[in-house]
Amino acid sequence: MNAESFTSSIKEVIAQPCGRAHRELYLQLAKFFSEADSDCDGTITVDDFDGLVEATVHMPRRFGLAPANEDLYISQEQRIASRTSLFHRITGGSKTMTLPQFVQWVMAHIKCKIAKGVAPWRKGEGKLSLIQPKTPEEFISFLQSATSSKQTPEYEELYFHLLRCFTDADAQKQGLISVAEFDQLIDIAAAAPRKYGFAPSACKATWNTSRELFFEQIDIEGTGTISFDKFLAWAYRHIKQKASGPILERYEKNDRDLGIAISLNLPFYDDSTSSSEFARFCTAAMKNKQSEEYKQLYYHLLFCFTYADVDHSGLVSGEAFDVLIDIAASAPRKFGFAPHASSTFESETARMQSRRGLLAEMDTANNGYISFEDFLAWSVAHIEVKVAGLSAG
Repeated sequence: MNAESFTSSIKEVIAQPCGRAHRELYLQLAKFFSEADSDCDGTITVDDFDGLVEATVHMPRRFGLAPANEDLYISQEQRIASRTSLFHRITGGSKTMTLPQFVQWVMAHIKCKIAKGVAPWRKGEGKLSLIQPKTPEEFISFLQSATSSKQTPEYEELYFHLLRCFTDADAQKQGLISVAEFDQLIDIAAAAPRKYGFAPSACKATWNTSRELFFEQIDIEGTGTISFDKFLAWAYRHIKQKASGPILERYEKNDRDLGIAISLNLPFYDDSTSSSEFARFCTAAMKNKQSEEYKQLYYHLLFCFTYADVDHSGLVSGEAFDVLIDIAASAPRKFGFAPHASSTFESETARMQSRRGLLAEMDTANNGYISFEDFLAWSVAHIEVKVAGLSAG
């Protein structure tokens, strides 16, 4: 079997739920499940789940259709935490998972990937991959599923698609989009619907009217910039309205390649990185905000934020903020530039009290939550102070 035949097979699984490919996949999943069932009671626990996922993802990884763990996770601890969270989402909080629950999740995952457009995993994108459906029908199915519920895998894919559009257009890497950058943002976001004639091509004669009106609808405070959470909320409402009725091919099809670079969230450290190399990286990033080091730092902090943004709203608060700080601190802790929480706080109560104070410090609008722009601005300012201390030392 090669990548093409594997892709055809998984498409057949969804297209023919009573067909041969579906039965074969079910038997394979049942085999993986029984092998992960360590106590042979017909269910698996969260401790069994990591091995089950690894067995299941082996084949798509073999054909380059799924990422290696190091492309998705900062550490083994983060991978386990992510898999634990996924386990509880699938089971609805139960301590055990049944085979039907697992199969249902796998089938929903496959259906989402097909609708989005099955494509080789590109290192450096992480989850920030653009939607690339192969047919108009797949695209319509994807949008309808994504807007039916924010709990669907399609909505999560849409969230990362829109985040990719936003960060590609964020030329200054500040977590904000200006009026000038908004034109690029709309062009990137409209590329997929234009491909199938679901959206008109840009017309410079009407740009100043329509796009400026769109921008004003998002920038309700009149600041002249918009953050990702505001763009996400507006885009979701816009897409949901379109998907609620018939989506027709009314316009000329335009399959233009926007030529967006894909070297995004590549890791900037690994097990071989030394403390001095990490310090040099941070210094270079703070010295020049146009540098590759700063760009890598931007995407690293974005990765941390989106990992904590479990409901995919573009906002983080409460317990999610505690997770955000811990994952963001993993790099400086690894190289001895920050203490572990266990050595800083006497109790969990003390840690959470401190984190609430830190959230309030970042939450300049006093909303009770922060956007990526808030987190990025605070993080850069914090790193600048640390780098200045290194230089002084």
